[in-house]
Amino acid sequence: MGLLGIVTVALSIYLFFVMAIYLFFPVQNKH
Repeated sequence: MGLLGIVTVALSIYLFFVMAIYLFFPVQNKH
């Protein structure tokens, strides 16, 4: 596990946060 593993973990965490924000904000804006 070198730089590639760290980049993969960072990308998965980043994508998780992006998906959570995209799923959360439309609900907050409409209600």
